[in-house]
Amino acid sequence: MLRIERTSEVSAPELDSNAKRVLDFWQSKAPRPIQNVPLHEARNSGLITPEITGDSVELHLIEDRTIRGEDGFDIPIRIYRPNADLTGPVLIYAHGGGWTLLSVNSCVVFLRELATQVECFVVSVDYRLSPENPFPIPFNDCWNVLEWVKESGLGFAPSQIAVGGDSAGGNIAAAMSIKSRDMADSSINFQILLYPACSVDLQTSSMRELGPDPRFRLSAGAMNYFWSNYLDGQMDNQNPYAVPSRSKSLAGVAPALIVVAGFDPLRSDGENYAKQLDKDGIQTELLVASTLPHGFVFTLGAVPEARRVTEIIFSKIKEALRQNIYRGESK
Repeated sequence: MLRIERTSEVSAPELDSNAKRVLDFWQSKAPRPIQNVPLHEARNSGLITPEITGDSVELHLIEDRTIRGEDGFDIPIRIYRPNADLTGPVLIYAHGGGWTLLSVNSCVVFLRELATQVECFVVSVDYRLSPENPFPIPFNDCWNVLEWVKESGLGFAPSQIAVGGDSAGGNIAAAMSIKSRDMADSSINFQILLYPACSVDLQTSSMRELGPDPRFRLSAGAMNYFWSNYLDGQMDNQNPYAVPSRSKSLAGVAPALIVVAGFDPLRSDGENYAKQLDKDGIQTELLVASTLPHGFVFTLGAVPEARRVTEIIFSKIKEALRQNIYRGESK
């Protein structure tokens, strides 16, 4: 059964006032729709500032390195080691940004906190961006990192492997779990999808409700731009490794924690994917951050409610890994 938890019991919650201030700041700094902004300018927007992300916690070690992908490309990764122990669970993380924007630098504060509080290694993937590198290149970069981790690339065989990501990264993490199932590969124990983009449907209820509001930055036009950068024609559109909701069945994929934001045009994407997982018998929990917008895990310095909800996310991930949840069973 799908378990749903809401962070507000108010039937019609309002947008958090601190989050509203962040959205207003972003709107003032970048008022044009993203699809109308030159790519080089959009990639250097400066919207994610230290004041918004908050301070980084101390960590035992952060290491930047590269691994060789199957196509010969060197894939940059950033490894977060929470302590001196050489073993433990590993989370492979894909950042958001519509497959087009951002990098491993956008999620440093969040992943430092995650590694520390969940007590797991984190491998953040600096996958190649679209439109220069459309599907399947970003997906393959992340899959190659999974293979490297499985083969003791970190110097040990992980006790468990989770995959996760936010927005476009959530799409990649969901797709990795599907491919793992398809290959009869049981290495992925858990998937964490933060406000994921799992469907190309631009007429969902949340998109119709919130997409026209420029503060939320993910209009139907913006999402069409991002999807067009990532996908190349109808064949990709039907590929579940590109569009996870296209999977004919999700039976056998890893158990999931899906987090959606109440004030996010992509909210329905995550909710619908959670229902799809549940229908196919996958242990799924849906956490609804009722008063927050898309991208809230990167506003920990400016939005106390975002920090509170993020602490809940960390506790759920830690509990899942502690219980060794695997393919719907507890060991």
